[in-house]
Amino acid sequence: MAAQAISDLISSGERSRLIPVVSDMSKEERAVSPVLAAFSIVPALAHSLLQEVGGPTNQRATVRSYSQVVFKRGPTDRKWRPDGLLEVDSGRKVWRALIEAKIGNAELSGEQVECYLDLAKQMNLDALITISNQFSTLPTHHPIAVNKMKVRRVELYHFSWLSILTKARLLSDDKTIDDPEQAFITVEMSIPNAAARLCMEADFLRRSLRFSISLNTPQDKTRPTAAVNWATRQLASSAHSSDTLIRARWPGRAVDTVARLSDAIADPKSVAPDEKKELPVGFEIQRVVDLAARFKGSSTFIEDARRELPRFYKDVVQNVANWVPKAPKYKETKKVEEALEFPAEESAPFPAIESTSDDPTVPSGGS
Repeated sequence: MAAQAISDLISSGERSRLIPVVSDMSKEERAVSPVLAAFSIVPALAHSLLQEVGGPTNQRATVRSYSQVVFKRGPTDRKWRPDGLLEVDSGRKVWRALIEAKIGNAELSGEQVECYLDLAKQMNLDALITISNQFSTLPTHHPIAVNKMKVRRVELYHFSWLSILTKARLLSDDKTIDDPEQAFITVEMSIPNAAARLCMEADFLRRSLRFSISLNTPQDKTRPTAAVNWATRQLASSAHSSDTLIRARWPGRAVDTVARLSDAIADPKSVAPDEKKELPVGFEIQRVVDLAARFKGSSTFIEDARRELPRFYKDVVQNVANWVPKAPKYKETKKVEEALEFPAEESAPFPAIESTSDDPTVPSGGS
């Protein structure tokens, strides 16, 4: 039997985000959403964890995750809404699991776990996965004792936050994530009236955050250094930021050139050396923040991302604008009055109306 479409299963919900847009009260969701987003974007991480809980793990399996989920036939009480929903589609089978999490010293309760097991059964889901700082030797050894009848049709698994972070670290250290496109998570934010999308990348291998925004090249410049000056003048107020870089992308196969923003402001040749004769095809203003050990913690990662994103916005994004060609200037070829003058034969553009009255006091065309 074909799996029920997700749209038929939930009445509301959205794809999990690396930086969730939720209130400060939704602490569990703020922690769970980035992890679920990572599952969707980095298949190697998802497969390494799912193989321990019976989820499809073939390389073609598609992982989708949702937050703020409300089921169509589920309880209406917000107290019993799960933190997430994980869906793995192998092509032959769709495997789904509820996600419920606790952070800090908060612990799962037997009543809560059994309630979500009932909900998973009611929704015809395959499993319930809980995440907390409670320790378990294996995902199949749950730290909370539940009624065995509750797990006859729904599997119950548990991960500690430490086990998830350790798994991600091991994947990075042994180069399992060998595709550069999967070694980091990229989030693009569209900001009204900004020069371009603000891009944030979480790099698993380097344990760093990278923020960037792209600018086009002004086409009214003839020298590469003039184009660089155009870009850096917009960021003069950020010259003190030692961690802000400017990258110039060049035509063809030429290697990009990169310099600190402060250096490029002082000397445009630091990013456009003398051998460059053509204009660059574009610029990228970027900042790399090394999180080091703080990258390991879900809470510290989110704290740093929330701090550094507004800082980059204030220093860079709000100060730059893309180059826009000026409107062509009007070239006056004739005097205005000549341009509006009718030819002789058209000097009276409306035909004359002849009078049909014999009374000379009645104006022509009158009645």
